[in-house]
Amino acid sequence: MAKVKQHQSRSGSFAWRRWRPNLFGRFCKDNEGAAAVEFALIAFPFFIMMGGIFEFTFHFYVNRLLDNAVEDVSRKIRTKQITAANFNEATFKQEMCDLPYMTVFNCGDLTVDVRVIGQFQELGVPRDANGNFNSAGLGFNPGGRVSINVVRAFYEWPTFIAFHRFSADQVWSNGSRLMVSSKAFRVEP
Repeated sequence: MAKVKQHQSRSGSFAWRRWRPNLFGRFCKDNEGAAAVEFALIAFPFFIMMGGIFEFTFHFYVNRLLDNAVEDVSRKIRTKQITAANFNEATFKQEMCDLPYMTVFNCGDLTVDVRVIGQFQELGVPRDANGNFNSAGLGFNPGGRVSINVVRAFYEWPTFIAFHRFSADQVWSNGSRLMVSSKAFRVEP
């Protein structure tokens, strides 16, 4: 049976209340640490969400830089400033890497593919049996007058947050995101 104490209120009347240990009573009334507890509950999801927003924004920005580089070098192939006679794969990659906005990329990890195709068509990302990016068979072989060419650039950008563990999408492979940019065009006569 709980002890019951008689307590005189400030108005002078007596009120009956159940007896509680003093420490528990103070803990129930005290809410000074409530903000810290609430922040501790939401901090991890909040920072994961903010990190994801930052990472996706940066990935979008870097992919746009790669798109711009492919657009610029494609224009030079289309106007015959870059041909198979005066460029090879290494000098073509260097031409891309010399663009001022390509400084965020490690050019040694950049893979390019320039080829002639018979008609405008969709070319998939070359993958091995495990779904990883496979650069075998890619190279530099631009066509001549009025040929249809495609320029593709591939770059595996490292991720900070391990999205590849939460997604079955093949764009996230082994802790990096595969950036792909392509441009198809007809060479001028």
